[in-house]
Amino acid sequence: MPQQEVSSSKDPRDFESEEQWRETARRQLRMQHLRVDFFTIRLDKMMVYGPAESSTTPWIDVLAALQESDLEARFIYTLRPLEDGEELEPEYSGPPIALEYDLRLGRMGIPRRWGPRTVESSKRLTRLSRRRT
Repeated sequence: MPQQEVSSSKDPRDFESEEQWRETARRQLRMQHLRVDFFTIRLDKMMVYGPAESSTTPWIDVLAALQESDLEARFIYTLRPLEDGEELEPEYSGPPIALEYDLRLGRMGIPRRWGPRTVESSKRLTRLSRRRT
């Protein structure tokens, strides 16, 4: 299982879609290798991702909540095991995320590889925390 608490490698406010952000988090947490996927993701009282899409908060509202706070953002997630033969299908099918991230930030040249590191932006850390079950 992923560690109980992990600092996000990228600031979620830099992603235009929740699929981009979720795909990045999946890679950082090595979910394909561990044969697990997100079941739910919450930010405070907001359901960011879950089995009932009708009850999830739109990404634009999640971004607004993140912009309003200078405090640490903590996403709480639960995991589900992948079924036998089930593959972790990519949710995001746009340009490579690291390349798009670098281009939006005005970087030129070859995109750097992102390793696990803490993102500090506006005095805020973004953390992914696994809910204890």
